[in-house]
Order: sequence, then C-alpha cells, then structure tokens
Amino acid sequence: MKIVIADDEVMLVDFLEEALQDLGHEVCGIAANATEAARLIRLHRPDVTILDMQLGREETGVGIINQLARTCDLGKMGILYVSGQCARVHEEARHGHACLKKPYSIASLECSLAIVWDLACGRVLSREMPRELELLHNPALTPPPGTQLKVGI
Repeated sequence: MKIVIADDEVMLVDFLEEALQDLGHEVCGIAANATEAARLIRLHRPDVTILDMQLGREETGVGIINQLARTCDLGKMGILYVSGQCARVHEEARHGHACLKKPYSIASLECSLAIVWDLACGRVLSREMPRELELLHNPALTPPPGTQLKVGI
C-alpha cells in the first residue's frame, strides 16, 4: 500500500516509517502539520493515510480530512486516525474509517491498515479486528451488510 503519515512525534514517525517499509508498504510522504499533510495527500493519492488526531496545538487529523473533503480530494483513500483519545475522534470525525488507540503494536497496525483499505474499497470484511481498533460509527462509513469482524488480536 502507498501510505502518507501525518504525525508530529518525530521518533514515533521514524519507527513507524521503518516498520511499514519492513511490512512491504511504500511510505510516500510524512507530514508534521496540516498544510504539508494535505499537500502530500493531494500529490501522492495514497491508499491509506495514517493521521494523529492532535498535530501541535491547533491542528488535528480531522481538520486535515475536512479540508480535503471540502475540495473533493479524499477519493477512495482509507483514513486511519491514531490517538489516545478515540472518543474524541468519534465525536469530531465526519470522514474516515477507524481509530487505532495508542499505544498499539505493529501487528495491530498492519491488521488495521488492511481493514481500513478494505472499507475504503467497499469490500466485505471477514477478519479479526485488533482490540485497539474502533470503527467510526458514522452511518455512511459503517461496514456493508454481511461484514463479519471479530475482536481479538
């Protein structure tokens, strides 16, 4: 998968980039702020974007996605928020597929990326869902009928 990461924690991003590359993914962009994240998403059209909920003091992952939605630049991109505050993501996100609660394992991230990509592509899911992953409860984003997700990893 082509992935853009939007997170302002430098050490975490370095580790995440290396782990994703080891898993065979292409990290096509890393941004620490909303402006750069939006630019990279528009430029690379990633399969999935991983967004920290809080970027600095004023910017949020939700804000980035809302900006892209206003300009019709979301496309079929999978949107995975990462946060220690998934409840906040549920409250604020109008676009996106899931929130992965920090801290998370690389195995949980890998599975979460596959689930988010499947949701973005409209595929029926039948895989085990990591305990740290929460699907967003927007009716427009809920999995299609027949989706079978098991919580457990």
